[in-house]
Amino acid sequence: GVMCYYTFSVKGFNENYAVFAPNSRSMQEQQEEKIYGRMTPEQAEELYKILETKTGAEKDMKEKEKKITRILRIFMMLLICILIALFFGIMILVSDMQGTARVVNYAGLVRGKTQQIIKLENAQRPQDEMIREVDAYIDGLRYGSDELNLVRLDDKAFQDKMEVQEQFFEQLKEEIYKAREEGYENTQIINKSETFFTICDETTGLAESYSQKLASSLNRLEKIVVVDII
Repeated sequence: GVMCYYTFSVKGFNENYAVFAPNSRSMQEQQEEKIYGRMTPEQAEELYKILETKTGAEKDMKEKEKKITRILRIFMMLLICILIALFFGIMILVSDMQGTARVVNYAGLVRGKTQQIIKLENAQRPQDEMIREVDAYIDGLRYGSDELNLVRLDDKAFQDKMEVQEQFFEQLKEEIYKAREEGYENTQIINKSETFFTICDETTGLAESYSQKLASSLNRLEKIVVVDII
């Protein structure tokens, strides 16, 4: 018989004695790798297609990521612009509310001072200075006044009522001048002053209503700002 002669290729035997192989087995595996490790042209082409498909998918994925990133950036810029616009809107509303508070105050002053004028005039104490003050208040409420620091309310109902108030105050002044000559008992000064008081009361109510609208708008804007920030 023939006894095969084996020699062993040992790599790092002292370090790893479990990893070794006979030379014959190493040569056999080397030959098998040369034979079975080769691909046919069809297999190579199929592999290239798989690799190309994978590369194309990666490119598509990167393009989608870039597109999403651009959309997110545009969305963030839009939110920032909206936030800036909301802050400006809040600032304007706060300024308007401060001006409206003075309008409400002066509308009440017209009402109170007119009643004071009527009482003093009926006591035969002329109040020309106070009449001029009320005229200035009414003019400031209608058109705004830098001197009185009054803004003109952009509210049609209030402005219409102010026009009525201004016209009626002219009639009331005529009754005041007439009362000085003939005595208040012989004029309609009491009735007209009561009517004027009602008009002033309605005007003040409209100013307060306008102020409340501004406060509600400010509250809504503040909520939108909170949502936008979140």
